Amino acid sequence: MSEKTIHSTHYEIKVRNQGSELSWKEKLTGLKTRYETFSAPKTDKEAFTLAKEVISYFNSTLRFGESPRELVGVQKIETEVKIIDLKEPKI
Repeated sequence: MSEKTIHSTHYEIKVRNQGSELSWKEKLTGLKTRYETFSAPKTDKEAFTLAKEVISYFNSTLRFGESPRELVGVQKIETEVKIIDLKEPKI
């Protein structure tokens, strides 16, 4: 039986519509606009910078009836997954 552990980190942003108390989380994976491409963040500083860019970009492309968003917070999610190869038991 072999075993390996995989460590993973990603960021999530907590956003809400301006003037609302209802908020939700979205995974912060990057941003591609007409003019620029931002990769997924690797550091806390990059996460905050990208989060602000995402909100700013969204707000600059609002359509009729859409509300502007505001950033509530940024979370760093660290996960650890253990992968174990199983062997078929002998009967």
